[in-house]
Amino acid sequence: MNKVKLLCMAIVTSTILVFSNASIAVEAGDVITDMGDNERAGYMTGMADMLVYLEYAKGNNERGQCIYDWFYKDEGTIEKLGDYFAKYDSKPPEGIMVILSKRACPES
Repeated sequence: MNKVKLLCMAIVTSTILVFSNASIAVEAGDVITDMGDNERAGYMTGMADMLVYLEYAKGNNERGQCIYDWFYKDEGTIEKLGDYFAKYDSKPPEGIMVILSKRACPES
């Protein structure tokens, strides 16, 4: 890609970012208090699926399968996540999910 096209893309992207609404970070407490059951389930499965995808993309199929099984097959995982989200309500839910997935499926 030539420098002129790259510069034009950077200007357009910067303009969009400057004039768009500020993004609001979601905290773990928001997932528990502000989301309905369906939205919460979608948010949590999205985080889990992304962790699984990232492991498979890195070539770590065993850990990807472990995270999948931990989230979708182990009993009590959703409740445990909810408990941690409530306990650490001002923290990013993605961080909590990563920590708990590392406990369930340690990296080798």
